[in-house]
Amino acid sequence: MLSSVLRASIIVIVYNGEQYIERAVQSALSQTVADIEVIVVDDGSRDGSADRVGRIKDSRLRLVQQHNQGPSAARNTGIREAKSDWIAFLDCDDWWTPDKLEHQLATATRGKNVALVYSGATTLLEDGSVLSEAVPRLRGAILKKLLLGNHVTGSASSVLIKRHSRRGGLGFVAAHRGAPPDRNGAEITRLPPVAARESRHAGHTDA
Repeated sequence: MLSSVLRASIIVIVYNGEQYIERAVQSALSQTVADIEVIVVDDGSRDGSADRVGRIKDSRLRLVQQHNQGPSAARNTGIREAKSDWIAFLDCDDWWTPDKLEHQLATATRGKNVALVYSGATTLLEDGSVLSEAVPRLRGAILKKLLLGNHVTGSASSVLIKRHSRRGGLGFVAAHRGAPPDRNGAEITRLPPVAARESRHAGHTDA
């Protein structure tokens, strides 16, 4: 059963990712933080992604299906469904180390102005070899630097963000394929690598 107070909502987006989705969802459900919910948004997949999710029996897991609208719209659907103020994103072909969320939540609660916590990430090839390591470098009030470019390491899969850290709520620009572009000047902090792992493969796509 779900806790009455969820510590985080994890939004997993998938589009034709049946080969990877179970690994991503299991890495979310296997976090050392138990009081979570995992929302899988199937963005119009034409393969067996939804069936793969349906095989996983866990009361913390929900599947939401929609017509294909792209990754930003899929994440926005997940945000609308989320019940926690802390939102984490996970792409279907990425996965987390078991303590990723625990460390991020602990970091987030150390300061009252923290709005976003991000981690390092390792990108792996299909054979398991390391393609690259993304190491967090910026921390504190870095709004101006974010306006000049995306300095958050890895992909959206490395981010934990507070729902009310922006005026008017949290959301992605529908045509935008990266992290939410406006942080409202709130504090952003970091964790050492590696908490998120990303795979690169033939036909790689978000949604």
